[in-house]
Amino acid sequence: MAELTPLQMLGLSAVNVAGVALPSVPWRQGTTPPFNIVISNVPGEEKPRYWDGVRLEAVYPASIPLDGQALNITTIGSGGSMHFGIVGCRRAVPHLQRLLAGLEASLTELESVG
Repeated sequence: MAELTPLQMLGLSAVNVAGVALPSVPWRQGTTPPFNIVISNVPGEEKPRYWDGVRLEAVYPASIPLDGQALNITTIGSGGSMHFGIVGCRRAVPHLQRLLAGLEASLTELESVG
């Protein structure tokens, strides 16, 4: 992906977003989206951020699952930390807490490796 030009990256992003956005268009309702999981990473500031002299400790991204979408995972990096926002459909992902436990276990495993 690093070798893509900005225009190519824009085109690739448009193709990816179209799969989620098109079923929401009124004349396309009822169309099943090609995928039901969206994972995105929002790059944040490398240096710590402050508000009125108080350090911002965490940023939790919130996203909105669209019709036909089961799960949305958004990450944002901020001040050397990675923060996760997870939103899911209760019917499609009834035990979302298990995913959080898996993320925690994976983080512990990664930290033990160094």
